[in-house]
Formats: sequence, C-alpha cells, structure tokens
Amino acid sequence: VYDIISNTWTIINKKLRERAYHSALYNDGKIYVMGGKRFSTNRKIEYLDETVEIYDIHRDTLLTDPVNPHQAASAAAFVYDDKLIVMGGSTYRIENGWQKYSDKIHMLDLKEGVWYEAGKMPLGMETNGILVGHTVFLFGGYRQRTLSDILTYDLITGLWRKRGKLWFSVGKAALARGGDKVYILENGVIQVYNLYTNEIKAYQIDLKLREGGLYCTDDKLIIVGGYSEGIDGKLGDAGVYEVRLSDFSRTELHLINRE
Repeated sequence: VYDIISNTWTIINKKLRERAYHSALYNDGKIYVMGGKRFSTNRKIEYLDETVEIYDIHRDTLLTDPVNPHQAASAAAFVYDDKLIVMGGSTYRIENGWQKYSDKIHMLDLKEGVWYEAGKMPLGMETNGILVGHTVFLFGGYRQRTLSDILTYDLITGLWRKRGKLWFSVGKAALARGGDKVYILENGVIQVYNLYTNEIKAYQIDLKLREGGLYCTDDKLIIVGGYSEGIDGKLGDAGVYEVRLSDFSRTELHLINRE
C-alpha cells in the first residue's frame, strides 16, 4: 500500500495469486482482483485466471470466489452502482501468434453475488477506460495493433458512440481523471482529453513506460510502476513518479496529424 502524503510503502501480510494483465477495483472497503493470466506450476504454460479475490481492507481478510465467467486478459473493468462491469480483453493466443479477443460485457451484482451478461462491444479488444456518471469512455485498445478510437458506452441505454480519435494510438494505456480532463499515458506521451469539449492535446515526457498505474491527486499526476521495452524484452519499473499539472501549461504541444 502506497501512502501518497508520506511517500511510504506498507506491505500487507496477505498473499494474492500470481497473475498478470488483471484488474483491481475498489468498492465499499473491499478490493476485487479478477481476470488476467497465471502460469502453470512449471511456468511454461499460461492460463486465464478463473477466480475473483476479495480483500477486505478493514477486516484484513482475503476471500477467493472460484466463479468468474469473464476470463480474459487486459479487459476493461469498472465499479458502477454496487456492480462490477468487465468488458473485452484477450482470451488466448493461437499457434500462429494471433490472439482471440472477447467482445462480451459481464456484470457482477455485488449485493446479490450473481453474474449477468450485459451486452456486447462493437469490436473485441484489449482496452482500458474510465467511468463518468453512467457513461464508460474507452481510449484506444489493442487488436493485433494499437488503436486510436475514443468510444463511449451508455450503461442505461446500452448505446455505443464513437467520440473521435487520439493523437497517438495506445494499447492498454494508464488513465486518470482530474476534473473535466482525462490523462492518458503510454510510452513517453501524455494525452489530455477534455470530457466536455472533446479536445485532445498531447505532450511528450521523458518516461517511456507502458501499463503502469496513473492517479490524479490535488495538483499532480502520480505514475506507479509499469514496464519499458529494451533489447532484452520487457523491463519492469518499480519507480513512483510525479508530474505537476501546472507543467502542462508551459510544455510544448506535440502537434501531429491524427491517424
């Protein structure tokens, strides 16, 4: 657990399952960890994880629910009205290297403890997004290549809408909301999307990380972990970095044509 104010880490004495490309959601004092991939015992075969782990922060207890119908890696996941909503992700990689992608949307009612099918996406993909009111915003994604579309999904009407395109295509970007803006970080570029004007700006930073955590608090963005790509493959990064929001006003924009 990272304390932003004191800049200190605390290790909790509970052991979660080893998994990657999963989701972790907070609701009412509990953290729900679901999806992603895990290794076989000999660490040669990857499996989709079939469980939901539930950590109660106040009681310091960890429960494992063996039922998760949305078994996928790099899916988008949200908390909405005491429900967990999961959409998309990749399901497996076939021999020629091409992946299969899910277009399904599942919902877990936390009060009833029951899963429901809740619709379909226009296109199956790995992706990430944020929830604003009753509207899901998806930014880019990955389907054999990185994507640049900005899509919205209305949880009440079930309608999908294309809002525009990012300056830079992204796979599963780190996202954070601050007021009327969404900050989108991937591979050395922060894109800033205005929720109300639909305007997009892009800024280059000297931090080429992918799939880290991004959080907006007070006057700064906090970047936690992720990985960079080097000659030897993916290199994990255990750092914590800060970007002050005031820096954007005096940073030169990266102006290029949209794809």
